[in-house]
Amino acid sequence: MNSSPAQPARIALPPATANAGPLVVQLLAAAALLAGMASLILAFAPGGMVRDTLPGLRLVPLLAGTSVVTGGWLAWRGLHKTGVVVLLLGVYLGATAVAVVGSTGVHTIALGLYGIIVVVAATALGLRGLFGFTLLCVATLVGLYVAEMQDQLIGVQATMQYPPIARLGTQLLIVTAGVAFGLAVSQAVLRSLRVAREQQRRFAGLLEIAADWYWEQDAQFRFTHVSEGANQVLRRGGAALGKTRWELPEAEDSGVDWDAHRADLQAHRPFRNLVMRRVAADGTERHVSISGEPVLDARGGFTGYWGVARDVTAEVRTQRARDASERLFRDLFDNSPSAAIIHRRGSVMLVNQAAVALFGYASADAMVGLQMTELNHQESRAFSAARIARLEDLPSGAAVPSAEIRMQRCDGGELFVQAFVRRIELVDGLASMSMYFDVTERRRAETRLRYSEAMLSRLFEVSPDYTTISHLDTGLLVMVNGGFTRLTDWQRDEAQGRTAFELGIWYDEEHRSRVVDDVREFGVAHDIPVTLRRRDGGLRLVLMSASSFVLDGIEYLVAIGRDITATEHERLEYQTILANASIGIAVTREGRFEMANPRFEAMCSWPRGGLVGQRGRVVWLSDEDHAEVGRIVGPLLTQGRPVDIERKMARRDGSSFWCRIRASVIDASDPVNGGTVWITEDVTERREFQQRLAAAKEQAEAASRAKTEFLANTSHEIRTPLNGLLGLAQLALQGRGDAGR
Repeated sequence: MNSSPAQPARIALPPATANAGPLVVQLLAAAALLAGMASLILAFAPGGMVRDTLPGLRLVPLLAGTSVVTGGWLAWRGLHKTGVVVLLLGVYLGATAVAVVGSTGVHTIALGLYGIIVVVAATALGLRGLFGFTLLCVATLVGLYVAEMQDQLIGVQATMQYPPIARLGTQLLIVTAGVAFGLAVSQAVLRSLRVAREQQRRFAGLLEIAADWYWEQDAQFRFTHVSEGANQVLRRGGAALGKTRWELPEAEDSGVDWDAHRADLQAHRPFRNLVMRRVAADGTERHVSISGEPVLDARGGFTGYWGVARDVTAEVRTQRARDASERLFRDLFDNSPSAAIIHRRGSVMLVNQAAVALFGYASADAMVGLQMTELNHQESRAFSAARIARLEDLPSGAAVPSAEIRMQRCDGGELFVQAFVRRIELVDGLASMSMYFDVTERRRAETRLRYSEAMLSRLFEVSPDYTTISHLDTGLLVMVNGGFTRLTDWQRDEAQGRTAFELGIWYDEEHRSRVVDDVREFGVAHDIPVTLRRRDGGLRLVLMSASSFVLDGIEYLVAIGRDITATEHERLEYQTILANASIGIAVTREGRFEMANPRFEAMCSWPRGGLVGQRGRVVWLSDEDHAEVGRIVGPLLTQGRPVDIERKMARRDGSSFWCRIRASVIDASDPVNGGTVWITEDVTERREFQQRLAAAKEQAEAASRAKTEFLANTSHEIRTPLNGLLGLAQLALQGRGDAGR
């Protein structure tokens, strides 16, 4: 593992001005002492002084006292440095005033206080105070020198006016000032040393808290010192002395990129958190985090490294466990069959393949950076935005209630999901993970189911047929419809919750048993004729179908019955009519007989019911005859026109008979497949009678022809005498001619 740059830890130290208060008090005391001594000197030794200088010199104690009072007031207000500055300025002005008023210039003994002022300024105010007061004092000395050279000040001759006692007093004043200010500075220095030792102690304590041990290396990177903490952790820390870090026994297997580390050391760069794998004396594997900084001498020359080390075994193991957990999480996330999206502040960060497939994007990268609400349908965006905003205020592990949300695919396709959202903690902070389960098909199925239920409920209600839902075993009626009420005359609220047996609806319990047996054996019962009893005792014939289903562990029977009482009555009437009809009636469909009445079967010499299912060819003399009839009647029937022909038909024994055949289609809208009704009449006797009548007619016509021929042959022989007789008769009737003729 390589070193990484890091900010050094900050250690809180006491401020540099923490000792300014006591120093100011001591300086004030020293200044007060100086002022008092100056007053004594002026009181006991004025006799030999020049008379006109004495009043000015007597202002010096006043100036010192004023500076003491002002500095004390400023210190009391908390302005310690300002108080020291005012105090030193007062001493400076006092010494300068003596040099100017006494006209002694640079020969003034009191100017020795300048040195004390500079020392105190450096101690109490730092470099800026040192430079400021040094510059001020030097400038004043130069000014006094220039003034003396220009004879503005008397100089050394003026010193002669001071009596020996004054000069002695001044020297003692300087010594006293040195002692007073020296004691103050000494106290400040000692106090600073105590603070430094306290800081060092605190630093050592903090170092022990922040690190397990510290170390030092020389310019060749060999260990010169390893603290006792190394022995406590590794139990052999002293073995590193005189060796470089890469010369240690475990260096090869330490997991450190030594080339990069040596490059950092050669460049004299600080390094942080260099994690090295070490083996302790007891054989356990330990992980050590090492940080170091180069050490430079006063001239900036490199002298080696010093640094600290921490046992981070627990942290490394924790990190490894976290890394393993994160890998496992990433594995589960990437390979989860459920769509999952990690997002922060409503923006997509990470997407698995299941989510890519669910929302129809080309890749996960195409989804990263999208706003979560872009995945929503327009109608659900506000809802999801509110959920996301509420999530941001929740801690890790918290969740919002799951919800079914309408979303959309990238192509705009509709999508319904069940969404689960939970706050999770990532390396870089909190985020949210949303998991989506596609419920589109379930939603559609539920919609279809609701539609089907609505339709079935509506059909159940409006169906004209008898419809009930009951327990299969007990017959307890759960639901009945209006058709049930119309058929049985029992109202719905009267029937539901009771069995059909209690109501006396089943005329014969065996009928229900037959329906139930078929349902249990085949799963469904079809068109079973049963007899039901009305509330008034009347019987109704019903054609019943039924099936079963299981709900909540209970097996139910759904029964639908159609009242065929009237239909059956009509059927019996039709059957009676057909059975007693004097003409043959048959129905064919797709070339086969579906029905033939007894008369038709008798005409064709077939037993009762024998023709049903037979091909139409069996009643014709030959295939050619059958085909010819088809050519004659087929086009007419296809057009829906009736047929009326007479043809010879065949009996089952091969004999034939003449039959008048009338045919028409049953369903004019489907003449081909709808079936054909054939009405037949045996006209054999009529045909024989007509043949005999035709023969008699022919004989009569032959006799008439013979008579005509006879008359034609005899008319000529008798025509002439008759004509004469007729003529004479006419003449006689007319009275013409003579009587003799």
